[in-house]
Amino acid sequence: MVYSGFRVSAYSALTVNLEERYFQGGVKTAAGKTIHPGIYGFIDLMEAFPSPGVFRDKHFYPVLASLGILYTAAGTKHTPHDCRHTFSWLCDLYGVDTVSKHLLMGHALPGDVESKKYSHRTLDQLRAEIEKIQV
Repeated sequence: MVYSGFRVSAYSALTVNLEERYFQGGVKTAAGKTIHPGIYGFIDLMEAFPSPGVFRDKHFYPVLASLGILYTAAGTKHTPHDCRHTFSWLCDLYGVDTVSKHLLMGHALPGDVESKKYSHRTLDQLRAEIEKIQV
């Protein structure tokens, strides 16, 4: 989730195109999103992605606990949504352009008419942006 920006609930309804290296689907948008090369080898594991609740309890929390990072510095338990925060931060850190970041995260484009009406990205352009993020 850190390298895709998807919400945890989106994974159970994704279509994956490995040949063209993109996901399609999501909770708030059905737009295609490129697959980061750092996770390409794990995509086959998504074929049987469990419900969000099962994922959190049986996979997410146990892995974080085994890594010793189950809790934030403030003492609260990490959530899958924290991965979206990390993805957003990584986009900023590695200079992913704002429009591409919004599209990759499934957000509506910023409120100005120019962004909403005239900002388009091809899958190749989104791929070039997401590949700025280093693994």
